[in-house]
Amino acid sequence: FFQFTWHPHWLDVIIAPFNFNFIPAFGGPTFLNFLAIIVVASLVYIFFFRRKDFYWALIAVTLAGLFDALLAWVIPLLIFRPRPFLSLPNHISTVATSIWQALPSFPSGHVRDTTIFLTVLAPFLPKKVRIPFILFVIFIAFSRVFVGAHYPTDVIAAMIIGYLAGYIVLSAVEEVK
Repeated sequence: FFQFTWHPHWLDVIIAPFNFNFIPAFGGPTFLNFLAIIVVASLVYIFFFRRKDFYWALIAVTLAGLFDALLAWVIPLLIFRPRPFLSLPNHISTVATSIWQALPSFPSGHVRDTTIFLTVLAPFLPKKVRIPFILFVIFIAFSRVFVGAHYPTDVIAAMIIGYLAGYIVLSAVEEVK
């Protein structure tokens, strides 16, 4: 998809896993992507080590998925900003351009999805995973700007929207609990 010539190749190697966290991992089926692996691994951990919270964590993840799908449908109806590579100089292939040009730039879906799910899972996991979760979101945000798919404001807005959505889901689950 991408044909970069303006930065070192080693940076591509570092960015790829973060940028393509929704692409099937290791060439597997489409449901087996990096974010899904993190969510499932977190739920498995919660099941074995915090069993009393498993039901609530599962409800929170399910609600987060539904809320995220609603946001992914509503926001582009309200705001549609073209991708930056359509107006800025770039080295993105014509195949990638033809696929992505119909998708909105604001906010970044990768970052919104990752932020909402990790926000919802963090309270159910040991505190020491919160920093890696935050770093993972930051790397994904950076990767989306790095490849020319989003403006910096797209990823910042996505982090805010994802965090607020996750907070709303956690508050609702806590209220019912």
